[in-house]
Amino acid sequence: MFPDQIPRINYAKFSRCEERKQMKDAGEDADLIRKADMAIEEAVSQALSRDDVLRMTDFNEIDVSVKNGIVYLSGHVMSTASQSRVENAVLSVPDILEIKNNLVLDDGLTLEVAAALGKLEHTYSCKFFTGVSHGVVSINGVVDRQNTVWLAEKCAAGIPNVRGVINNVRVAGSALKSHNQLFLQPIIGETIYFLDGAFGIVKQVIINPNHRRVIAVTMQGNLPISSMNSIHWLMVKRQFQSN
Repeated sequence: MFPDQIPRINYAKFSRCEERKQMKDAGEDADLIRKADMAIEEAVSQALSRDDVLRMTDFNEIDVSVKNGIVYLSGHVMSTASQSRVENAVLSVPDILEIKNNLVLDDGLTLEVAAALGKLEHTYSCKFFTGVSHGVVSINGVVDRQNTVWLAEKCAAGIPNVRGVINNVRVAGSALKSHNQLFLQPIIGETIYFLDGAFGIVKQVIINPNHRRVIAVTMQGNLPISSMNSIHWLMVKRQFQSN
């Protein structure tokens, strides 16, 4: 059941840096406000998880933030239908003043990528086949030179809101790539455990700007020399690659 006054939905970005500054200036009152916001944030997450379709598709890709009773939505969802389900779920939560929706839709992003690659298709007389899954673009096709493969990758990665590019384009006559190009995003502050029981905290991720995939991580922790093999195993297992 919707609240008596339906919150207004619009699009705006949320700055956690600005939030921290304002809370510091507000003093103790900010603690009470933040507790109320945290309760709304939890209620929104629960509402999203109760939607069977969202729980199976987009739930883990949606970031919810609440400030002064205003819900900020960001992340990637598959379609306009998914966005509507998200908004309906959020509207079921009481005490929300407004919803600011900055979700990125895969179907819209697919059109942007296709339009950008279309210019390369015209220039180099080739055809690309693209797909987008929660902001991660996959490109397929056959071209006549390696430079076109790289250009397609950089072209797609240069589009705002693209999280990463999986490039399966190959040069005519060449063999198919034998390795998987995994898209992984270790979270800053996440704890990673190794085979020998050692662990470290992710401090930084290193991203290749040509395809926006993580190629390495830096960690902080007491890692004995015996962990080196574990680290090697971890890097191979996750297949952080620069190509």
